[in-house]
Amino acid sequence: MNDLASVLNDVVNADFTAAGTAEAVLSHADRFVNVRDVDGSYLLSFHGNGRQRALGQTRDIYLAADAACRWVAGSRPEAIATVHPFVEFGE
Repeated sequence: MNDLASVLNDVVNADFTAAGTAEAVLSHADRFVNVRDVDGSYLLSFHGNGRQRALGQTRDIYLAADAACRWVAGSRPEAIATVHPFVEFGE
């Protein structure tokens, strides 16, 4: 069985690191995203500048990986939420 990081890396050709078999982290500079697989639902926690900035949940692993990649690449929160409405950013 592959860990979640390996599966996410295969889906979007990124550099997720494993934080256990069901959790992965993608980071760059001061931004990172935790992705956790909970019974086939992917929970995302977006962080930047030392604070949690958003949360999201989807059953589609590609959408989870894409949202994470957009965040660490520097996309603005509004742009990610437009493409991925399952992501909810705080003010």
